[in-house]
Amino acid sequence: MLAGSVGRSSAHSLAFEQDGFFYEEAAINYAAPIPVLPEVYQGEWPGDVTFPGLPSFASSAYDNTAVEITTFLEVDKADTYRFQLSADSIFKIEVGHQPPEALVSVLAPADVAGPLPAVPSVRDDPSAVGVFGPLPSVPLEADLVPALGTATNATPAQGCGDRLANAEAVAGHIVLVDRGACSFLEKVLNAAAAGAIAVVVANDRPDHPIIMGGLPNELPIPAFMIRQTDGKRLRSSSDVRLRLAPPQKGWLATRSRTSTQETSATSFEIQVGTPGRIPVRLITQILSTPANLEWMVAPSEGPPYLLNDPAMAATSPVRAYAQSADPPPPSIDIRREGPALTVRYLGVLQSSPSSDGPFTDEPRAPVSGFLPIDPSGPTRFFRARW
Repeated sequence: MLAGSVGRSSAHSLAFEQDGFFYEEAAINYAAPIPVLPEVYQGEWPGDVTFPGLPSFASSAYDNTAVEITTFLEVDKADTYRFQLSADSIFKIEVGHQPPEALVSVLAPADVAGPLPAVPSVRDDPSAVGVFGPLPSVPLEADLVPALGTATNATPAQGCGDRLANAEAVAGHIVLVDRGACSFLEKVLNAAAAGAIAVVVANDRPDHPIIMGGLPNELPIPAFMIRQTDGKRLRSSSDVRLRLAPPQKGWLATRSRTSTQETSATSFEIQVGTPGRIPVRLITQILSTPANLEWMVAPSEGPPYLLNDPAMAATSPVRAYAQSADPPPPSIDIRREGPALTVRYLGVLQSSPSSDGPFTDEPRAPVSGFLPIDPSGPTRFFRARW
């Protein structure tokens, strides 16, 4: 269970006594049942066990829980391996164990610098229902300017009214407004009309930040909600500068909140160029009970089966391990073979038209393999990651 960046973990710690981790020795076949009917909800495979650390000591023993699962998938040969995740909650799965860059970070001043926990409300986020503009396609850096609304029934900090009184100061920057007194749409509309490039809404209560709703619109700027405590911290600082990161690319599979909450299997593939152990990371969220999570191998012939099912140990081409010897660091080299060039690498290959980035996962490239490139094509820069 993730302690998260928006509050203390409510999962009980008894399950995580091994260096703060729970080591699963069997298959991923978890359930968060309805407490009064625990035997009713068993998903597609029998023998479900409760998510580690749950039920928690919180009043809602299962709801609104984030879970991170990391593993090493071992394969014996270069091939394309197919999997399924059966779930009724949102999830994302990727190659590598390192979390992505925070969507919002504070660059200055130094005493408040660092990642800023923020919930996006944007149209291109696969794990949220958003109505405001998309995340930037490249990293953006700008000063944070508090809004001054003009509504007589709201505080200036709430950014309400038919315009912002400090529109000239806002233009080209990121706007900070407080939640309350008017709709989120009105706040973002005023900021966009003033020429802002994004909106940060500070919560007006100690609850977790939320996805901000609103009528469908074509506003071009993204909006984020942050915690009440972070909003106060930023307002008490001067010359605040933020960085907005582009959306992460390269997810193997996702399931979004727009999906109906019922169990369904999502298929994904990992193309492997070199045998070995591959780090994989799964993030999922239990919004409400009942909930279920099952990770399966989906062979090209025959029915799916649970990953690490003991009955398939002798024949399965892929196995999952909780730990592994330190994997070799990502590496890359470019070789000329006749008139052609070949990029050979260990890890996940990324490319960019500029040496300064942004780098994104190369969709044509398998994990740990090689990729032919056309030397007469446009200039590309390559790097490898786990």
